[in-house]
Amino acid sequence: MNAKAKGEKGERIVIGELAKFDIDVAIPLTDNFPLDFIAIHKNKLYKIQVKSSSISSSTSSGSIMFDLSSNNWYNKTNKKYTKKECDIFILCDYENIYLLGPKDFSERRTFSIRKEISKNNQSKNINHHDDYIISNKRIKEIFK
Repeated sequence: MNAKAKGEKGERIVIGELAKFDIDVAIPLTDNFPLDFIAIHKNKLYKIQVKSSSISSSTSSGSIMFDLSSNNWYNKTNKKYTKKECDIFILCDYENIYLLGPKDFSERRTFSIRKEISKNNQSKNINHHDDYIISNKRIKEIFK
């Protein structure tokens, strides 16, 4: 499966998961926008960027890494997203959906989610699975 197909698979999973939380989606007719779709929640529109990762990190770290940047192969550029371009990032590892607000993704190239507690119980600068996983609580925090 190529990168585009993997990304589209992640988008379809995300759209289905958002439907479970009564969040509607409007899909652009072209890939030339700096967003994947618009989410509609409580009559408000949100610019959404979806990033997928099927790469499991080593079991020693217990985390999964997501690339938050956008690559333009033709122009040989790589850019980070800002809060002006996107309201919410949704990460999909094909098993879980994670929600990031602007303070989580703005001007970052990568984001790592730790699924397991570290052996030394370190928590500083670690993005724990339970803090970002889609839930009613997380939706209230992110879809303001």
